[in-house]
Amino acid sequence: MTPSWRADTLPELAASLATRPGHETVRTHLAEMMRHGLGVRAADLRQEDYRARVRGRIDTLFPGTVFEFKRDLRAELDDVRRRLPDPLAGAA
Repeated sequence: MTPSWRADTLPELAASLATRPGHETVRTHLAEMMRHGLGVRAADLRQEDYRARVRGRIDTLFPGTVFEFKRDLRAELDDVRRRLPDPLAGAA
């Protein structure tokens, strides 16, 4: 992570996320944080990953980690709990 990225871009991304933006913005910001902040290679991130055993798609897949983005987790928590086993089963 470069010092200027951490000082300039990371606070900008965090401020944007605090506004609770749409799904695509969250997904894009997370990918940028993972790439620049954690050194994850772009080729190691899989976006909008569809799995045969999963109804729907996995938002972002990084080896061993599944990311599912929700605009308002408070409103969608029951859905998350109901569907959580699906991507976990399909990611293996």
